[in-house]
Amino acid sequence: MDRKVPLPPQHQVFINFRGDELRKNFISHLVEALQRNEINFFTDKQEKKGEDLSNLFNRIEESKIALAVFSKRYTESRWCLDELVKIKERADLGKLKVLPIFYNVTTDNVKYLTEEFGSNLERHQSPHEQNKIGKWKEALACISCKLGCPFIDNNGFSSSTEREFIDSIVKNVLEMLQDISSARTPNSSRSKPVERGEVSSKTTKSSKKALKDSHSKGNLVSPPNEYVGFNGFPVRYGNQESARRGGDSTSMTKNSKPIKPSNKDLSCSELRLSHGSDSTETRPTYNGFPIRYGKP
Repeated sequence: MDRKVPLPPQHQVFINFRGDELRKNFISHLVEALQRNEINFFTDKQEKKGEDLSNLFNRIEESKIALAVFSKRYTESRWCLDELVKIKERADLGKLKVLPIFYNVTTDNVKYLTEEFGSNLERHQSPHEQNKIGKWKEALACISCKLGCPFIDNNGFSSSTEREFIDSIVKNVLEMLQDISSARTPNSSRSKPVERGEVSSKTTKSSKKALKDSHSKGNLVSPPNEYVGFNGFPVRYGNQESARRGGDSTSMTKNSKPIKPSNKDLSCSELRLSHGSDSTETRPTYNGFPIRYGKP
């Protein structure tokens, strides 16, 4: 016994159509074209016999695209209309893209429920169907307003053969699938923007390494920000002993520390000058920097 090929895990294209009218002609040609282009699709023919037809709603949820094939006898089928309501619900949620196909009916026939297409809908007379008609009409109006593929214009004339028409449908489906794939594929080249005030970890690590290397080699580095001023003025860096002996106190090395005045320095007579004195003598400095007077 031949092994049955399992259905694919996800049906990307669901075809909604009037089976008794189109299965052995238009739909069979459309299915062949989809297969040639390796497009994953689903029709009710693939559903197991004896299964509840409500399982078709699950197939719609598994799909990414739905083809709603409107034909003259489409509105005869309650299942076609119920499927269309489900398709609309998924489309409204942004979970499904819908391509309406107008086969031997005009867009106006579907939108305004005219001629045979509209009269077949009015034949549903049971009370249960009356409760559904409002949703059916809403779904028909919504889906027919989407940009689709009409085989004939509103005057009833066709500008292409049926084969050309099917080729245009397949082309549209391929473009829709490409759009879905592009939207789901993340752009790996796009890096996360660095927020204001945020430093990337890569930059931080490289900066720390450069700073460590410069320390180990005895290279000069910029003074750290925490050593900023004495009473608001910048503080010289260098070796305190060399500074006291008159050496160079402007360079900074690994062991450099900010030179701060000692208690003895702070008790010198120059520091005890009153603030706002009328004295014209030069204001005293410490290591070349002016000293601020008054309370710190």
